Amino acid sequence: MIELWSWPTPSGQKVHIALEELGLPYEVVPINIGKGEQFSGISCHDGGQSSVAIQWLMFQMASVGPMFGQHAHFATYAAEKLPYAIERYGNESLRILRVLDKRLGENEWLAGGEYSIADIATFPWTRTSAGRGIDMSALPNVTRWHEAMLARPAVHRGLEVMKDKQRTKPMTEEEKEILFGKKQLEAR
Repeated sequence: MIELWSWPTPSGQKVHIALEELGLPYEVVPINIGKGEQFSGISCHDGGQSSVAIQWLMFQMASVGPMFGQHAHFATYAAEKLPYAIERYGNESLRILRVLDKRLGENEWLAGGEYSIADIATFPWTRTSAGRGIDMSALPNVTRWHEAMLARPAVHRGLEVMKDKQRTKPMTEEEKEILFGKKQLEAR
């Protein structure tokens, strides 16, 4: 059985979805990132995907995750709301969604005609875009893709993993310090 050290974040959810899609048995070990538990050393790897899927997976890792993460940080968690940063990362997130929309207008899935690890890795980052002020009506192919992703039972099961641990209240100052402050640097 796989021991999955995880938390209900977009990065965690993509692993939950992948394991559900693969039908692999796993046990979740919650790693509360608000308490700094993530500094215990976690790793994972993937193999066997096509080169196109790997290209889109790299796009997720190099663009989607970092830019959407920065947008979420500055728009939601930063103590000081910096309009420049919120606008900068919001615009970059929208640009990335337009790239995805173009790709998904040409193909059913990111890697082409088949569902892949690229879809699994990218979806959790993009699924809350409307909640961050992005007009999804201008992105019909991403919207179609979201619907196709949500129609997959394993995606639902993956999103339900640790749903009871998802944040329902604003982050505390201690959690912010652990995630974004000196304690994070000291732990390394």
